[in-house]
This record gives sequence, structure tokens and C-alpha cells, in this order.
Amino acid sequence: MTVAAALRVKTLQSLFPGIKGRMQLVKVMLHLRMPELAEMGRDEPLDDELARRLELARDMFAMG
Repeated sequence: MTVAAALRVKTLQSLFPGIKGRMQLVKVMLHLRMPELAEMGRDEPLDDELARRLELARDMFAMG
């Protein structure tokens, strides 16, 4: 994997950093009805489609 490719890899940690990010992730998990995300490692690479869904939900909650 090249450095550029490694930078594009998204993980739960990169999408939801820190303590506040963990709380946001819980909201997103409940909203998307995806409790299996709680068992996923925070540094595991995410599928592109899953990362896109998580980003959309995260941004929706950020808007209010």
C-alpha cells in the first residue's frame, strides 16, 4: 500500500476521533441500526460504502 492509499483509508478512529467522537459514533450506530460497529476495532479499515454512510450520518448530526 502506498502512502497516498494509506491516507485515504478510513477507520472509525479517523471518522470519530476522541471521546466526543465515541459519543457521536454511538448516535450514528443507533440511527443506522448497526450495533455491530461497537464490536469493530477502531483502527480497522472501513469499506468505502460503509465509510460514506457513516460520514453522511455524522455530518447530519453535526448540522443539528
